[in-house]
Amino acid sequence: MREVRLRRFGDLAYRFYYAGLQRSRLLRLRFRAIAPSETHFLRALKSGIAESMPQFVEHFDRRESPKFYFDADDSSSVPSEVRQAASDSSPLFLAADAILQQRFRSLGGPEFHFDEEVDWMHCMNSEGRWPAVHWTAIDYRRLQDLGDVKGCWEWNRHHSFVTLGRAYQHSGDERYVEKFVELLESWCRQNPPEIGVNYVSNLEIGLRTVSWLWAHHLMSPSESYSAEARGRLHLFLYFMARHLAKNIRYTEFTGRNNHLIGDAACLAVWCLMYPEVRESQRWLKRSLNILWQSVTEQIRPDGMHFELSFGYHLFVVELILQVVILLRRQGYDIPADVESRLESAMLVVKAAEQPDGTLPNFNDNDDGFVWALHEEPRQRVQALLQIGECLFDRTELSGTEGTAPSEQAYWILGRKAPVADATISELTEPNVVQFEDSGLCIFKGATSDANQFALINNHPDPFPNSGHNHASLLQLLLWIDGDEILCDGGTYRYSCDDGFRNALRGTRAHNTVVVDDYDQAEPNRNFGWTTKLRPGLSTCKTDDGCTAFDGVHDSYYRLPQPVRHRRTIVWIHDPCLWIVRDELTGVGKHDFRQMWHIPGEHNVVPHGFGVFRVACSSGRETTIQSLVRPGTEIDIHRGLTDKKWSWESRRYGELRPRTSLSIRWSAAMPSRLVTLFYPAGTAAAAALPIQQTSSGGLTLWDGRWMVEFQENGVECRQT
Repeated sequence: MREVRLRRFGDLAYRFYYAGLQRSRLLRLRFRAIAPSETHFLRALKSGIAESMPQFVEHFDRRESPKFYFDADDSSSVPSEVRQAASDSSPLFLAADAILQQRFRSLGGPEFHFDEEVDWMHCMNSEGRWPAVHWTAIDYRRLQDLGDVKGCWEWNRHHSFVTLGRAYQHSGDERYVEKFVELLESWCRQNPPEIGVNYVSNLEIGLRTVSWLWAHHLMSPSESYSAEARGRLHLFLYFMARHLAKNIRYTEFTGRNNHLIGDAACLAVWCLMYPEVRESQRWLKRSLNILWQSVTEQIRPDGMHFELSFGYHLFVVELILQVVILLRRQGYDIPADVESRLESAMLVVKAAEQPDGTLPNFNDNDDGFVWALHEEPRQRVQALLQIGECLFDRTELSGTEGTAPSEQAYWILGRKAPVADATISELTEPNVVQFEDSGLCIFKGATSDANQFALINNHPDPFPNSGHNHASLLQLLLWIDGDEILCDGGTYRYSCDDGFRNALRGTRAHNTVVVDDYDQAEPNRNFGWTTKLRPGLSTCKTDDGCTAFDGVHDSYYRLPQPVRHRRTIVWIHDPCLWIVRDELTGVGKHDFRQMWHIPGEHNVVPHGFGVFRVACSSGRETTIQSLVRPGTEIDIHRGLTDKKWSWESRRYGELRPRTSLSIRWSAAMPSRLVTLFYPAGTAAAAALPIQQTSSGGLTLWDGRWMVEFQENGVECRQT
């Protein structure tokens, strides 16, 4: 009931109303399951367009407008700067050839294959299949024996169709087109309109629509792509768009998050490509109204998406970009406030780029993407920044000078799209970026030393509009000399009964402090919370030679004896030294647990009481030193079944052990603990031993540096 009180009354009322329609089967009348017929599609066309499906197919292929992302005359030859050679070592062709053999993989799960016809309702976690009944009769949350429905949904987004199309464009091999036609026809046979689990989620329908449009245009030059197959694609795309147009109101009330942006954006893309359909203009107007309103509501003024996940931020940026680029190509005007928010969102991507070119694995992340035009996550980020550079004339986005576009940028912007050739301004000093609306602070090294990176979060609670946040206030994610030292636990799966879902979004799975073994917010089921996170004020600043963060949260004020957590982080640039000071204030005596989580590929070895040496996979070493008091208990855990927070999930559906340091102590208020991070065997190590001043500050390097922790912040100075 506490979760119910956190939700808006209008949302709850519509959920009950919609559930009533579903139980009474009235919803089936609105979404009738009918045999797909060309007649339905031809009747939906404007007068004079076509009298038969072959006529429409010919019209669609020969028309000069509307424009798709790349020009039709460009698609016949991929430019040499982005061409991939067909070889056994090419990731693209490895993936495409696996599809030829009907071998698939979904969301980090094991590979599965089909000897005969592909079963598009196959369950990822069992030998069963999702029932072939009207979608309103499928309660996937109750069908526990069939596993996580996301595995089936993700696979049915048909990114594999786009992979086949790219392989055909790079090689001219007709086998890829023939397999696409075969898979398309089998899917249409098994998934007639409104039947099956693949019609349950609007977002999945929308993303499948986009994949089909891309596959069609990539394989359009092929003679193996028959007129009959093209007609079937147009027919089913119409039925999917009609479903979206009818059901988007449900998402307006129940999913005002990335789902609403996705539904509206994908419907808009279809409408822009099918102006021949009578209702397309009405649907386009409605979808754009929803999309533009959602952009200004969901993307905060600082540019961060309100769900506070870089995975979903990237996903939302792609959803919006696909509409904005098509609208520009077709001569539409984009609202100025929408372009401004989108540009700010692109700058967030650049600011959050880690030393390895990826974005932080922070809060929930299901690895969702719109365009299947990349093989590696860093390629996706690079392409997105190149696209942003071209659209907004921001040369600092891609960080490349006069380079050729990535393959993804080429397909989205077209061969004639310019790539900026301006001089890139370099960061001559370490940089700090604070996203005040989103409670995030990012430290980055100068361009000449881009291997230092930190993310600290003290974000507002997005629940109940989103359940993708974790109980992780004042968490530190840290890279030193290009090595990831402190990592997030990730997501694993949204639907699982093994306890990992709530364990990995609980406080112990994050690099912060736990009080009395309570999470900062209490989880409820897979996405709900029964209490709210209570972040406080956060400040960031850069002085000569050092950068500092200071923040508090009051999430533990709900305890009978309230506790406030304050964390101060100081980065001394040269020599590189990170200082983390945790201060707990409040009432009474409490048990505290400070957590530090190190990626699984590193080896962690004790090096004295409270000191640990992290032997990184790169060959470099980093020291973690906790200035602990006597009586402190320190444990090292790695991949334990009863301590699920000692695991990490780098990709949705995958788990691997990581090393978790648990530093436990009991104390009356106030209580403080200082932890140091520095490269082993460097000048930073000469800071030891550190002297603590009478006021609680630190003296480093024989007095050459002073760090004073004050009531209203922190002061760092060279003496």
